[in-house]
Amino acid sequence: HREVKLAYEKGLQIALENQISDRLIDLYDGLASVSIDLNELLSAKRYIALTDKRLSFYLERDKKEVETYFNITKAKYYLALKDDEKSEKYYRDAIAIASSIEHRKVADLRADLAQLYLRSNRKEEAIAQLTKII
Repeated sequence: HREVKLAYEKGLQIALENQISDRLIDLYDGLASVSIDLNELLSAKRYIALTDKRLSFYLERDKKEVETYFNITKAKYYLALKDDEKSEKYYRDAIAIASSIEHRKVADLRADLAQLYLRSNRKEEAIAQLTKII
């Protein structure tokens, strides 16, 4: 993960130096995600804030896909903080947006949410999410 983070940081540096602003959100979200994987949660929080600021620059047709991935990142961030309530909220938001655009990530998101429910001893809710995948 360390090498991936370095690659994202290099990409961000190049984008900023060359004023390529249309890819910043992908770089910020990628840096947030890999920071979570490295358990660098302060770094992740900073990149999540930067990603959030960039959302308003997206056209509506592109925004929903970006919001799906961004909600996944936030769900994982709060999961790492052991804040299951916020993590659940962002998984549900990601599922709602992804479902509205028939995005391929819906099944994965339902499985992730089911894992969260199982971890919280909410077996019936986990089964309900898994049933929706089938």
